[in-house]
Amino acid sequence: MKTILPIAVLVAGLTGFVGTAKAHSFNVALVIALAEPSAANSRQVRDGFLLATRERDAHPDEESDGHLGGLDVYLYPVDLDRESLAGVRALLQREQIDILAIIGPEDAAEEIGLLVAGSRTALLAPGQLRPASAEAFKNRFQAAFGYLPAAPAAEGYNAARRIDAAVRPLGGVDDRVALRRALDETRNGFDW
Repeated sequence: MKTILPIAVLVAGLTGFVGTAKAHSFNVALVIALAEPSAANSRQVRDGFLLATRERDAHPDEESDGHLGGLDVYLYPVDLDRESLAGVRALLQREQIDILAIIGPEDAAEEIGLLVAGSRTALLAPGQLRPASAEAFKNRFQAAFGYLPAAPAAEGYNAARRIDAAVRPLGGVDDRVALRRALDETRNGFDW
């Protein structure tokens, strides 16, 4: 998991460099914009997301943050309780972010979505959760992390599973039109 540097360091380091994605990987910025921000909730979101990245296609000696859609995924978490939109903007300028996933209310998604409008970055807006598989998720989460998940963990997990469902049939993230369409198809509910 990538660590987000303080905004001053990010801005000072910007020299027009944009990282390039590897052929069999992609980058996800996980923007945590919860209505009730706390370190525990942010941890839950990240752990829920990471659980999904480890469930399929994982292998020993993993160098990435896990796999989604059969590809290595590198995660760049941004907690808006500690960062600002300027931090998100700096990350987008510094790294090639393929998907920006927002965990939080719709109004946050609209504001943050403006940062990626017209860019190659695909936006994963918050999606509705379906409780049908909640018990199985709770058991897997607790086995993996040693504590009970709350709603933010399920939101992080849901975001990662939506990304997996969008990327896997496409074989990657290069077709941005198809990727955006596939991400939108799961917004009103997705069974995991």
